[in-house]
Amino acid sequence: MRLSDHDLLQLTEEELLELPEEVLRRLSVKLLNDLKEARERLRQTSRNSSRPPSSDLPWDKASIDDEDQCRQQGQDEFSGEDDHLLDAEETSKIESEEKTQNEANETQQTRSWKMRQTLDGKLANNLEHLATDVNKR
Repeated sequence: MRLSDHDLLQLTEEELLELPEEVLRRLSVKLLNDLKEARERLRQTSRNSSRPPSSDLPWDKASIDDEDQCRQQGQDEFSGEDDHLLDAEETSKIESEEKTQNEANETQQTRSWKMRQTLDGKLANNLEHLATDVNKR
């Protein structure tokens, strides 16, 4: 990141209002770069980075485990290792569990999306205030 936690804690609304336009523009660029970098880090998983699988978020692990399980089942079909058929009750139970898990994943993803939207809105609002204050000067 380009701005440290200490730098961010030192910034106050009053100080921002007193900064010259050129300094505000440079600060806006740094904040934008920090936001992009933070977003990129949020999107990282063990599948697209060097992070270990244990660092994946619990709600993300379920979808990764499902993908792995599907791949493994596909391999078993061709290798002849898994020749038994599920009865209707077992199939219904599995489908119900998968539906519950999918709903939980969707709920968590919705929460994450709403939090990102809120943070985006706050950042955009702050940048608009900065731009308005600069234009007033």
